[in-house]
Formats: sequence, C-alpha cells, structure tokens
Amino acid sequence: MAREHDALPDFLQAELVRLKVPRSDTLLVACSGGVDSTALAHAVSRCTGQSLVLAHIDHGIREAPSRREETSTVDRLALLLQVPLKRRSVPPDRIRRIAGEESRSLEEVAREIRYRLLCDIALEMGQGVTILTAHHGEDQLETILMRLFGGRSILDSIAIGEERFLAGGAVRVVRPLLDVSRELLAGYVVARDLPFLEDPSNRDTRFLRNRIRNSIVPAIKDTFPAPALSRAAARFSRDLSALRRGLDELIPAEARGEYGEDRWRVKTETFLGLPDAAREIVLRNALYHYAGTKRLSFAPFREAADRQRSTSASGIRFLWGGQYVEVARDIVRSGSRGYLWVLDGAADLIISGDEGSVTVVDGIDCGPDRWFIGPVRAPVLVRPLRNGERVFQRGAMRDVRTLLEKHGLPREERDNAPILEDRGGFVTFLHRMGPLCTRDGIECTQVINTRQRGFVSLHVKHEDRNAERR
Repeated sequence: MAREHDALPDFLQAELVRLKVPRSDTLLVACSGGVDSTALAHAVSRCTGQSLVLAHIDHGIREAPSRREETSTVDRLALLLQVPLKRRSVPPDRIRRIAGEESRSLEEVAREIRYRLLCDIALEMGQGVTILTAHHGEDQLETILMRLFGGRSILDSIAIGEERFLAGGAVRVVRPLLDVSRELLAGYVVARDLPFLEDPSNRDTRFLRNRIRNSIVPAIKDTFPAPALSRAAARFSRDLSALRRGLDELIPAEARGEYGEDRWRVKTETFLGLPDAAREIVLRNALYHYAGTKRLSFAPFREAADRQRSTSASGIRFLWGGQYVEVARDIVRSGSRGYLWVLDGAADLIISGDEGSVTVVDGIDCGPDRWFIGPVRAPVLVRPLRNGERVFQRGAMRDVRTLLEKHGLPREERDNAPILEDRGGFVTFLHRMGPLCTRDGIECTQVINTRQRGFVSLHVKHEDRNAERR
C-alpha cells in the first residue's frame, strides 16, 4: 500500500474504522495548505461519505504575503472539495511575544494555541465532531528522535499518539496517517494536481525539528526505505503505548495512592516496594494530575524520588518523609499546631507589594504578616523541621534546634513550625513572630524594592485552636 498512493483513500477508511471513529461524526480536518493536510483532506472526501469541514488556523507568525498565500491555498482547496471552511486567526506576533515572555519555543506555543482554537471550533459545531490531523510517519520518527535523545523516558510520551483528547475529553483528535510516508502523500497530491503550499519555515534550521528533518532523517532513509521507516516508527509508538498500559494495569490499587482536591499521597513503604518502572508511572500520574495544562518537567521529580528528598517545580511539590510520600499544589498548608502558611512557587520573580505575591485561598486572611525572604534558589518549599537540621550561620554549620533553644522557644513550637528550604538547603525557621535562624546571606524583610531578585513572598499566621474549642 505504501508505494501506491492511489490506495490512500481505502487505507484511510480502514484506519478510521480501526481507530473507532463513529461513522456519524463530522470530520474536522486541520488544514494548513501544506502537502500533508491537503492529501488528508482530499482522501477523506473520497473515502468516507461523512460530513467534512476544513479548519484553518492562521498563526500570525509569518510575513503578511506568505500568510495571504496560505489563506488563498486553503480557500481554493475548500472550493475544490465543496466543503465548509472554518478559520481562526491569531493576532500578528502574539505567539512570538508569548514565547519570549515565557521562555518557550515558538513551535510549542504555536502548537498549544492551534489545538486550543481547533477545540473551540469543534465545540462550537456541537456534538459528534472528530478532529483529524495529518501527522505522518516521518513526523513520528522526528518526534521520537527529538524526545528520546532530549532525555525523555520511554515511560513518558516520546511518540505522537494516535489520538488525544481536549476539553476534558469532550473533543477527540485522531491522527490516521502515522503509518504513511511523506513521499506517498506528496505523490498523491502531485498526481491529482491539488493546490498546496510549500512552507518556507520547514527549512529554517533554527528549529530543532527542521535540523533533524533535513540532516538526520535523510541519512537514515539512505539505509532504510521511507515506507518501511514510517511503519516501523508507528509500530514502535504503538508497542510503547501497549507496554505503558500493561505496566499501569499491573500496579495494585493501594499503590496508586489517594487523590484529594489539591494533594495526593501514598504510604512511603508501599511506594518504595514498587519496581522502578511502576514507581515512576505512579509518580507521573500524580504529578500530571495536579499540573493540569501547565508545562511540567519530570526530571527534577525523578531525581528527588531516587534520592528520597523533597523538591518543588512549576507550582507542584513532591514531599518525601515520614509515613507518606505526597504530591501537592503550592497552596495554603495547615500545620499540626495551627500554623498556616503560603509559599509563592515563583522564586525568581521580582516581588513588590502585592504584585507577584501569593494568593490566599479558602478565605484565610493572613493580615499584615508578610515577609520577603531571599535571595533564594529554586526549587523552594516549606516543610517540617527535621532532627539534626543544620544551618550555615556566622561562618559555620550550626544545629538549628540548639539555636532555637537559645531563642527561648518552647519544645512544642520548635517541633511544629515549618522551615523554608531552597536548592542550597535550610533557609530559615518560620516562627509565627517572624523568621529565625536564617542562613548567612539571606535577608528577611517586610519592605522590598523592585530591584531585588530571587525573593519569595511569604505569609505566616498563628491560629489559636483553643479559641475555636471555647
């Protein structure tokens, strides 16, 4: 089949059946005017008999003449196929601005916005809509190479999935061409004289994918023919997905942990008793559950779990110690003796007044008890004081409990107030009256100017629980 582009419509129909796309669904084809999406749109129109709609997203990245040419090409295809066209446009340079402000790649931001807009179109169309995208076998190979050699675990998503869900599962995206080579799609389009556009950005070597596409993949194809390569990449992806599902199903219920609104936990003994791969899957599930749509790198959490220590990143904390291993969002925490505290997870912000400081949730009013502590080095977290805790103070490592005794703190207060920790270790002890036993080089102040970087904003409040009982 892979050498016979005339068979593409029949192959596509079989794939849609295998992927369980309902015959009653309207197919919303994401179309950029390029060879791949043009081939997909035309082949779908010739094979299924289902309602077909084209969706075009103008990302606002390229120069105006190039964008007009893309728009015109998609318009001509919709007219040729006699199908409706829905278009969404992103304001010029908005994606570049977001990528710069958030230190993210242009490709990543564009992809995120593209799927969001496709999802919006599908939801506006109502129920019974499946989005189709034209990712093919060489897209799959490029993605596997990028992610595998970029440090992704094979237990993570190192390949393009055959499907994904948007809007909490309300919208399904299907990729039916992952077994098909780019050459076959190009042959299909050229043989039928279909309108298409060559995207000049595909030759821009500033993008990692393009460097792989234009340098590494051709070298591989010199040895392995493109059709076989595409099928092998697709099979590798399916095998990995099956392996991941199989491992997940073998994990006992008690090892999956308990999920609350803002916190997950599992018994430390149970967590440590799992095989390495199962332990990683359990932790990944918990982290991505609370991260939601937020970008999250698993690497620091894997390292923390291996070293049996706590860490924090992207507003999510991994807490190690005691009876439980926990994952939690950076929100209000309650101490066993009535302390309430909030930690701003963005330790590298310039913080001035209320700008950039934490939001107090659940109606708790921390009043004026706000401290600025820094400069600290992310990740930053709040945790209980441990036995043998030491702090670098006055040029030497000193025992924290001994220092607290010299401050006259009763044992109950020493044992139950939290401490602040960063990459360098112990930062300060968070007493209700203010920070104590602070590490050399750290400033704790209630007044900050906008030129100071690396400070966290912290509220500490003491709550008299005896008053509640009275």
